[in-house]
Amino acid sequence: MSRLFIAADLDEMTREALSHLLGDLPGAHWTPPDQMHITLKFLGETPAAKMDALRHGLRRIEGKAFTVALKGLGVFPLRGDPETLWIGVHSQALISLRNRMESVLAQAGFAREHRKYHPHLSLARLGQGPVEWLADYLKSQAGISIVEAAIHSFTLFESERHAGGPIYSVIETFPLFGILDQGPEEEEF
Repeated sequence: MSRLFIAADLDEMTREALSHLLGDLPGAHWTPPDQMHITLKFLGETPAAKMDALRHGLRRIEGKAFTVALKGLGVFPLRGDPETLWIGVHSQALISLRNRMESVLAQAGFAREHRKYHPHLSLARLGQGPVEWLADYLKSQAGISIVEAAIHSFTLFESERHAGGPIYSVIETFPLFGILDQGPEEEEF
């Protein structure tokens, strides 16, 4: 069994821009820029017997390259102790891609996600740092906006748990063809 997820990968320019957000926040375990991604679907533990159907299904998904806007910081969970610091991802094209993916994967025998999809990019796992510092950090970054990050493909990843954090390995990348759709349409988070 492999622990799998599907994500939109980021270009180097976007990773570089995001790396400037990785600052001094006690208790934060920052996501290394080379592992930053926008999760489209978490599959979890997947038996090897389902791998061919999964890859075949993902190869059938068509779409054009598009852009997303990255803006607005927040934390999960919304109530209780914060565990994850994220930046919002805004793009109707991304949501459309994810919806097509859900349909194709359901036909291949994978369970549909019943929770509403909230596109985001995880910046850090939060530890036991002082809550006031987190509030100050969120205030200092309130206007953060990285516009028009290009998405040219999505990738099937394997995630392996290690003491220092997960390590992601690419299984297969699926290109999006056509002319880049400019200007991410707004989608309320």
